[in-house]
Amino acid sequence: MKIAILGSRGIPAIIGGFETLAEQVGTRLAARGHDVTVYCERNIYPGRRPENYRDVRLVHLPALPSKSLEALSYDFLCACHALSGGYDLLYMLADNTAVSLVLPRLCGKRIVINTDGIEWQRSKWPWYGKLFLRFNEWLATRLTVHLVVDAKEMGAYFKRRYGRETTYITNGTELIRSKDPGLVRRLGLEPGNYLAVVCRLEPENSVETIIREFRKTDRDLKLAIAGGANYRSRYVRKLTAMASEDSRIVFLGVLPDWDALQELRVQALAYIHGHQVGGTNPSLVEAMGAGNIILANRNPFNREVAGETAIYWTFEPGDLRDKILEVADNQARLKALGEKARQRAAEFYNWDDIASLTERYFLSVLSGP
Repeated sequence: MKIAILGSRGIPAIIGGFETLAEQVGTRLAARGHDVTVYCERNIYPGRRPENYRDVRLVHLPALPSKSLEALSYDFLCACHALSGGYDLLYMLADNTAVSLVLPRLCGKRIVINTDGIEWQRSKWPWYGKLFLRFNEWLATRLTVHLVVDAKEMGAYFKRRYGRETTYITNGTELIRSKDPGLVRRLGLEPGNYLAVVCRLEPENSVETIIREFRKTDRDLKLAIAGGANYRSRYVRKLTAMASEDSRIVFLGVLPDWDALQELRVQALAYIHGHQVGGTNPSLVEAMGAGNIILANRNPFNREVAGETAIYWTFEPGDLRDKILEVADNQARLKALGEKARQRAAEFYNWDDIASLTERYFLSVLSGP
């Protein structure tokens, strides 16, 4: 097959879950003899931009440096460029800019859309942004019947809202082991003596709640928050102001060093997951792959992914604080829960299996009408 993967910021992955998916699945399909191209946003990869990565062809294209137009301008340019590539199939990661696929659809291209989460529910978008995202979600269901969801709850959502069947192919993780504990010490952290949070700093990821509840604890632990926001925001300023009142809270920013990020996960006492919107979140499955004790927000998506291998918390005041204290005081007993999470990751979120499922699904798409 000749496949184009659009919608990610590019590979090798340095940010985001779709970038990791594009790298892990794209390189595996290329290793199996398929002709794979991944589109990359030029702004993310300054300096020398290679044309090939592990047998995957890379195409670097620009995007408008605007919060509201960056993704749309980039995806539209990628879709137009892909028209001349002779691809058998276009694989679009996320339905947020489905409008960019109208021209390829009119030109008869076979399109598969990985729908991602319910982006329009995020509070960071103004009303007109939410309206545009909801339109693109609807449009995706009209442009193609080939819709992929990464969580069964998302499949139920599309069936209920649009009457459309979907195909379940989830995200994955590698089993993460410690390579160099000194990497976290260079971040000012002591292995086993901090709680980790890895996410974009957005309201739906509950970082404000996590900070507030952590500040209610009296244990000699640090809270290490890795991640940032694509653009300056009042929410980030609010978080940093809250953290400035407690020296135990450390903002690490975006960690482009993949080894440091993985070591941050492995060496943490526990991982706190506050995501409320979306399907199978990459940060959660990677925490499972690291064998973390996981404190996850109680919602259908997180429960589907982690099952009985996580401790779940709610937004009731004091609930997350109590869960943090439970972990701090029962480390040895709860460590077995982390190992169960690692086993669950190996069984259900293995990249080799996910690549095989994707390959078979693409072949079925090409053999159909």
